[in-house]
Amino acid sequence: MSLKKLFFLITVYLLMFPIMANANILIGFSGYYGHNNNLLRDNNSISTHVQSLNIKLGFEQNWRLYQFNCATSLTDTQYQSSEQDNTQLKQFQCLNEYNPTENQNISLNLSSQNYDETRGTGISRNNPNILNQPDNLTDNHAKLTYQYQTSQSQGIKLGIALGHQDKQYRSKRLIALQNNRTQNEFDLSFGYLFQQNTYGFIRYSIADNQFSDAPSRDNQDQIIALGLSWQASAMTSFKAEAGQQNKSYQQSADTQSEYWSLSASWSPKTYSTFTLSSFNRQQSSLLTDSNTQQNQTISLNWQHQWSSQLSSRVLLSTQKIEQLAVNNRQEQKDSAGIGLNYKINSILSSELNWQYEKNQDNLNQLDYQQQIIGLSLKVEWAS
Repeated sequence: MSLKKLFFLITVYLLMFPIMANANILIGFSGYYGHNNNLLRDNNSISTHVQSLNIKLGFEQNWRLYQFNCATSLTDTQYQSSEQDNTQLKQFQCLNEYNPTENQNISLNLSSQNYDETRGTGISRNNPNILNQPDNLTDNHAKLTYQYQTSQSQGIKLGIALGHQDKQYRSKRLIALQNNRTQNEFDLSFGYLFQQNTYGFIRYSIADNQFSDAPSRDNQDQIIALGLSWQASAMTSFKAEAGQQNKSYQQSADTQSEYWSLSASWSPKTYSTFTLSSFNRQQSSLLTDSNTQQNQTISLNWQHQWSSQLSSRVLLSTQKIEQLAVNNRQEQKDSAGIGLNYKINSILSSELNWQYEKNQDNLNQLDYQQQIIGLSLKVEWAS
C-alpha cells in the first residue's frame, strides 16, 4: 500500500466519521530546540543546534461494536551546522477494532512511514562517511488479528495474526537496493487462562522475507516458543517467552539460535512505574556483507508522577548486535535518557530532555559517543 493511498484512507475516515456521535478529534503541534554534539555519529563530532516542528491530526470513533483510532503527523527537523542532513518524517496509523461478542476481538492495524534515515543509522551503518545526505525510505505495515477466549476469567485462548510489511528505499545505490524487502508473516498462539490472571501458551510464527533486488538474501524465519503471562494488577504484569528460532536460506546455510522475550512492569505506588523489557532473536542484517544478525537488547524504564503537573522518566538500555558472517562484526550500544515534563494547562505542556548514546564496534567501523539535550513545547487539543 503506497503512502498516497494511506493518506487518502485517513482523509476518508476524517470526512466520514466525525459526523457520527461520540467522535473525538485530536489536533497537536509541538516544537523542539536542542543541541547535538555528534550529529553524524563518527569521529569528526560535528556539533550543531537542532530544531524540529511536528504537526499531528487524529480522531477516535466508537460506533456500535466498532472502534476506530487514526492519526497522521508530519515532523520536519533541521540542523544548523549541516543542512544536507535535514530530515522529514511523515507518519500514518489507523487501528480498527470489532468485537462481535464479549469473547472475540478482530483488529486491523495499518501504518505507514516515509522518512529520512540520518547518517550512522539504518543502512548507513555500513559506512556513514560515504553519504552526503540521508537515505529516504517508505515503510508500510498491515496486520490483521483475531483473538478468542472461552471466558474472561478462565479457559482457552486463541490468537491468529496475519502481517505484511513493504520497505523500499528511494536510492538506487547498491546498499539501498539490497535492503528493499517485503515480508509476509503468520503468527499463531494457543493456551489456557488460569485463575488469578495467569496465562500459559505456545506460540508459532513464520515469516517469509523477499528481497526484490537481492534474491540471495531471501529467507524464511520460524519461531516456536513456550510462554507465561501473569497480570497481578492493573499496573503490575509479567510476560515471558522462550524457544527456538531458525532462519533458512535458499542460497546459503541456515542459522539457528535461542529465542526469548521478557517484559515486566511493577508499580510500587500508583504514581510510579518501572518497566523492564528484553529479547534475544535473529534479524535480517542491514549490512551488505552479512545476511543475518543476532540482536540482544535489555531496557529499563522508570516513570514517576511527582504532582498533577510534573512528571519524569528515566530510560537505560544496552544492545548487542553480532553479525553472523565471516568478519563476525560485533557492536554494543549503551543508551541513557532523562525527561522532565511540566503540564502548564489542559492543552499546553513542556519537556526538558537529555539523551546519551555510546556505540562500540570490534572492527572500529562505527565507534562514537553522542549527547543530545533539548527543550520541547507541545500544544494538544482534543474535542
